[in-house]
Amino acid sequence: MFNPVWSIGIFVEDNNFNLIQDRPENLVYVFNSRKIRISKDHTHTLADPFLHVEGDKIYLFAEVQNVDKKGFINCWFSQDTLVWENLGPVLKANSHFSYPHIFTNKNNEIFLIPESGEIKEVSIYKFNNFPMDLSKQNDLLQGNYFDTNILVQDGTFFLITTKNNYEVEIFFSDDLFSKNWTKHPQSPIKKGNALCRNAGPIYRRKGRMYKFVQDCSVSYGNKINVIEIVKIDENNYQEKIVAEDYKPRSNFPFQKLARHHISSATFKGKTVVAMDGKRSDIIFNRLIIFIYRQFLK
Repeated sequence: MFNPVWSIGIFVEDNNFNLIQDRPENLVYVFNSRKIRISKDHTHTLADPFLHVEGDKIYLFAEVQNVDKKGFINCWFSQDTLVWENLGPVLKANSHFSYPHIFTNKNNEIFLIPESGEIKEVSIYKFNNFPMDLSKQNDLLQGNYFDTNILVQDGTFFLITTKNNYEVEIFFSDDLFSKNWTKHPQSPIKKGNALCRNAGPIYRRKGRMYKFVQDCSVSYGNKINVIEIVKIDENNYQEKIVAEDYKPRSNFPFQKLARHHISSATFKGKTVVAMDGKRSDIIFNRLIIFIYRQFLK
């Protein structure tokens, strides 16, 4: 049974909002998955939100998973953060996709690196007609890697990823489309469940770099911790924890049990923050799901 469920909240804060020192509080919209099941394609997970601003619109890319189905990447857009239009799936197949890490290169080309650990690859896709029409450009890594971030520092591309759910690995290359990424000499930089998987894109502020990480020491997606990347190059890596159990100022219902992903963007003079959250499903859905599985396949 799918219990609990994951949803996504959108917060809008002032432009000078500091994601590290401050905490989001102005919740304006919730992509809510806690609903009575009334159809075959019932969504129980809306998670891993990534925000991207293009022109006068802000886009949200996130994992969507329906009962008994594989996760896929979906896209929505808004012009005011209050009303969102669903554009539908942008990456969907017979295998599971989540964690749609989206980024732009120096030529303003837009790319996406999804989590596709089920098929044991880390691949890069290019938007041919943003926000749709994705095409695979290259397989960057092969293996059980999850929730991969890309970081560009002094002209070098760094992949920060998690192997087998508990080893944080770093690879680097001077070519984004290389098939032969070099493993960092200090990799793995972490082992264990407390500071393992990435919990959103790298956040930069005033020359400093921060990564949000999932703390799964108690349970999967239990909470978010914040790490500052003090130094990163081809030979060295240093980091330090700057915040534990990062969460909004209020305990909103959609995050009643936990949270495990955060993303932010500057949009029309405001700071927009997307966070996912976990809460219990509607109890009646247990019976409905049982009926669908037994009689309404």
